[in-house]
Amino acid sequence: MKGEKMRFSVGLWDALFGKKVTCELPAPDGQIVKRQVTKKWLDKMQQAGEVKQIDEPLIRVHMLHPSGNTVEYWTVGKDIDQETVDNFRDAESGDIYALTTPTATVKQHWLCSYDSENF
Repeated sequence: MKGEKMRFSVGLWDALFGKKVTCELPAPDGQIVKRQVTKKWLDKMQQAGEVKQIDEPLIRVHMLHPSGNTVEYWTVGKDIDQETVDNFRDAESGDIYALTTPTATVKQHWLCSYDSENF
C-alpha cells in the first residue's frame, strides 16, 4: 500500500459521530503530520496491518543515494542507537543524514565556508 492513501469507509455514522483520535503519520514529503481519524478506522487499519503503534522515539533520516534522496524514519534503540543519534543529529533540524553504501553510513551534516584566497 506504499504510496497509496489509506482510505476506506467505516460508515457515515462513525465518520460523523465516532470517537476521534489523533495519529501522527508520515506524509509523502517526509514530514510527520497529525491527522484526526475515528477509533473504528484506526482499529480496522491496525487489523489489516496497514498501521501500527510505535511507542519508541523516531528520528527522521535523510538517505542520500547516488540516484536521489529519500526520507525514512528509524526507531531509536532498534534501527539506530542513541549514541549515534546524539553524535550525528543536525542541531538545526534534529534530523540525521546518511549516505547509502552496502550498509547505510551516518555522516555529520556540515555546511562549510572557506576563504577563497587561502583555499
